Amino acid sequence: MQTSGSGAHELFALFQDAATKKDVDYLLRILQTLDDDSEDADLMKDLIGLAESYDLHDYIQAVLDANAQLTIQAQGWLDVITYRILNSRPYCQHYVQLLREHQEKNVITAYLRCFLERNPEKRQSVEEVLHQTTESL
Repeated sequence: MQTSGSGAHELFALFQDAATKKDVDYLLRILQTLDDDSEDADLMKDLIGLAESYDLHDYIQAVLDANAQLTIQAQGWLDVITYRILNSRPYCQHYVQLLREHQEKNVITAYLRCFLERNPEKRQSVEEVLHQTTESL
C-alpha cells in the first residue's frame, strides 16, 4: 500500500481520533498501515507514535499480532518498533510475557533472530528475550 498524499493524511486523522479515544479496534489497523514503500516517512513515524500512545499491554499485543504482516510490508518500521521496545525495560518485559503465549511465537522469534543480524548492538537484549520466551514457565 502506497501511503502518500491527502488520502493518507485523512486516514491519519481518522487514526488520530481513534487513538485519542483509545479505540483499541484501530490499533492493529494503525500498525498494519505502516509501509516501507511509503514516500512519507514522517507519516509513518506519526503512525508509530499513535500506536505507542495506547496502553502498554494493548500496544505490545498489537505489535505481536501484526508481526507477520509487518515483516513482509514494513520490516524497516517493524525494526524501529522492536528497537524501541527493547530500549524500554517495562516494554521489553511485557513483550516477553505476551510472546511466551502468542500463537505466532515461532514466527516472531525467527523475526527476532533476523532483527539481531541487522542490529548486532542489540545482541544482549534479543538473546535475553529469546531465552526468557523459551524457558519453562
